Amino acid sequence: MRKLLLASSLYAFSSFSHNPTLGVRGLKGFDSNDPDCVMPKGLIGLLRWRFIRNYQTVPYTNRTRFISIPISVERIAGERYFEEQKQSFDIMPSTHPVTVRVTDILNHIIHALHNEKNKMSSASSNYSVWLHLTRSLPPSMSHLDGLNWEVLVVNEPEDIFTGCYAGGKIVTTTASVYHGSDAYLATVLAHEVGHIVARHHAEKETRSTWVYFIHDMLNRFVTIDFAQRVLPLVQLLPFNRRLEMEADYIGLLLMAAAGYDPRCAPIIYDEFDKYEELKESRNKFKLGGFLSSHPPGRKRAQALDRPRIMEEALVLYNNVKAKRGDES
Repeated sequence: MRKLLLASSLYAFSSFSHNPTLGVRGLKGFDSNDPDCVMPKGLIGLLRWRFIRNYQTVPYTNRTRFISIPISVERIAGERYFEEQKQSFDIMPSTHPVTVRVTDILNHIIHALHNEKNKMSSASSNYSVWLHLTRSLPPSMSHLDGLNWEVLVVNEPEDIFTGCYAGGKIVTTTASVYHGSDAYLATVLAHEVGHIVARHHAEKETRSTWVYFIHDMLNRFVTIDFAQRVLPLVQLLPFNRRLEMEADYIGLLLMAAAGYDPRCAPIIYDEFDKYEELKESRNKFKLGGFLSSHPPGRKRAQALDRPRIMEEALVLYNNVKAKRGDES
């Protein structure tokens, strides 16, 4: 799998431009969300085409980044790890009330995601107008098409944990379910959905692939385990904490659009600090340094509680409440 990721990464990065604006200008005919986009002729056209296919915009935040991992490879890896979880832990049956409760909340969030996705697709349908107004590419959302969203509830009464894998796969524990209200579950589930919406797995894997690439190059001249020494540092960089904050923001909007009060989220994140030490010492899942790569809960709460952010979420939440009131 590592060789496959490395090969796809090198192929994609062969078209990288050091000036992102040069890769955007003059590309009105190219749409990174359009699977039928025709490959242009000529070296310059080919390089621009490869760049635009891998230079993507995060939905909601409009942050742009370069991703070299194909969607198909990302999904295969996520599904494989998800299946390993099924074999490794005691999974609650799909008909158990705990699983039904979590699945129901997740379905509300996914339904809201589909509605918001349609709105963004409609807004960005005129490619050239979107590019002119936002100075960025339209949100990249093709990776969300055809996702088979699933959630596993691990029978673990002590460790509070919720995580996700690429391809719409989410894992949580019974301790998480029993710990809080529906608003709590909506907060943590929407956060994980936010990671998948933003393709954070592929973004981090793109960076990690370059570590392995440098490792292989160095080993041609000197024996050094570069990857083992550097990769943990890459996983702990502020870059990863920034991804967590981005997932918080996307999750806040999703839970609000699903009808869950977003004002609960800052309170919940503020409580996370109480469990850091416990989860660090009793992490049975070993799912990639969850705690060390996350910013402090208080900082996350303060970010979401900023007036501009919360007001944006409350607009979505109040619209849902008004719509439900009209239907009733």
